[in-house]
Amino acid sequence: MKGTFIKNENFKNPGEYKKTSLDERKENADFLIENCNGDSWTIYPKTFNLKERKGIHVYSNGNYEVTDKVLRNLKEKYTYECNF
Repeated sequence: MKGTFIKNENFKNPGEYKKTSLDERKENADFLIENCNGDSWTIYPKTFNLKERKGIHVYSNGNYEVTDKVLRNLKEKYTYECNF
């Protein structure tokens, strides 16, 4: 079986990507929630740094593992988006 493809004026070339509103929100967020690990969360802060203490574990890649309580406090102070 042989298929054919007809390009029309609405065709979007492969490789071309137009940013969505979600992309814009992620770019402008203070931190991204990367993962949920059951009773903790992995976040990537873009505009601030945290020190390791109770409820906050710092990874060498720039991510942090935080508890629910720490995440709630961060959500009150900063803008965020989920990145999953």
